[in-house]
Amino acid sequence: MRKDEKYIKEILWKNFAEKSNFARFEYQMFSWSSKPDFITLEDNKFTYYEIKSEFDTFDRLERQFEWTKWFFTHYYLVLPKVKYDELYKKINWWFKYIELLRKINHIWGIILLEDLENWIIEPMKPSTEFKIEPMKLSLMLWKEEKKILIKEKMILFSHKTILFNWIEKTLWKYYAHELDYIFPTYFHNNESLNILNKFLPNRTKL
Repeated sequence: MRKDEKYIKEILWKNFAEKSNFARFEYQMFSWSSKPDFITLEDNKFTYYEIKSEFDTFDRLERQFEWTKWFFTHYYLVLPKVKYDELYKKINWWFKYIELLRKINHIWGIILLEDLENWIIEPMKPSTEFKIEPMKLSLMLWKEEKKILIKEKMILFSHKTILFNWIEKTLWKYYAHELDYIFPTYFHNNESLNILNKFLPNRTKL
């Protein structure tokens, strides 16, 4: 059987989708952003799975983390054992892979395809746990969702207007991209997962 990306996606869906509050392939974080291969949202974590089949390379992996940094709480490489062995063999021979190995060791968790095929979902190596930054969270929200959330905070703090770039306006006069800069004023890292669980599961499938 050809264990390509399509096959690995099927295995990921069977193992993780039903246990999640929200799951997507090629998740569009925001306009013009990169598209993680597979993501799942649970009450206490927002996970990015990067698929590396036998036919893939690791050349873009460092950039893929930089593009998605602080958007997720957990990061996993999902790959066959032969690909995992190949990676470490390359690192032993090619100096340019040393930095990649460092990032894998300190950031990425490892899930072997062979384990998933046997319904073993425990990772071979756990992911480092991150916090989702408020501005990154804001980028993932729709304009009306941002306004709903900020309005709730304004009522809580008795704010009628918002000062931004030395100009004071009501909430409804701000554009979506301006709200991304305002958002961190009202929200903290520890609120991000609750907010994602409030909105993402209610969105219609794209």
